[in-house]
Amino acid sequence: MNWGLVPEIFFDVIGRVMPGCLLIVAAMSVGLGPRRASELILPSALGIGASALLLLALASYFVSVTLKQVWEWIGAMRKQKASGDFSVILHTIGRSQPAEAARLVKIQAEKNFCEVMIAGLGVLVPIDLWFLWAGSEAVTRERLWLLGAMLLSILTSWRWRLRLETLYRSSIETLKSVAENLPQIQP
Repeated sequence: MNWGLVPEIFFDVIGRVMPGCLLIVAAMSVGLGPRRASELILPSALGIGASALLLLALASYFVSVTLKQVWEWIGAMRKQKASGDFSVILHTIGRSQPAEAARLVKIQAEKNFCEVMIAGLGVLVPIDLWFLWAGSEAVTRERLWLLGAMLLSILTSWRWRLRLETLYRSSIETLKSVAENLPQIQP
């Protein structure tokens, strides 16, 4: 088995499929209302087949990749500093310390999870507010709870992302300095 693929698979599951799936459910809750969405989703989830699960995973992946681009586009508009291109350093760490590289890939996946959630919920909150304001349906306790949950998720994802970014940068810098201080092996 190629263990080098394991961190990449986990990255895709943690950083793309999971947030995409959560956002699909959130979008259904915004569009249909929380009660109708749960009435549709819960009975369907119990009898989901392999092909439907694969289709959901692919749709979730696509949603996440698209929203990650939205995140990066907004960051570029704000001229926000990117986390840096550590791909060469990460590759070097992966060759000498695979466990540390896998940990860094997991941190990247969690950071991606946060960024996708922030971008996705950032789109869904105004839509939910519009539904509330337009009065297309009665303002229900469930819709207000949904709005509160989305706002809380944005705030906690933002805070988690900042912590992960700090951890990622400090880990890269530490590993880089350790690697520079190791004696060079001559072929």
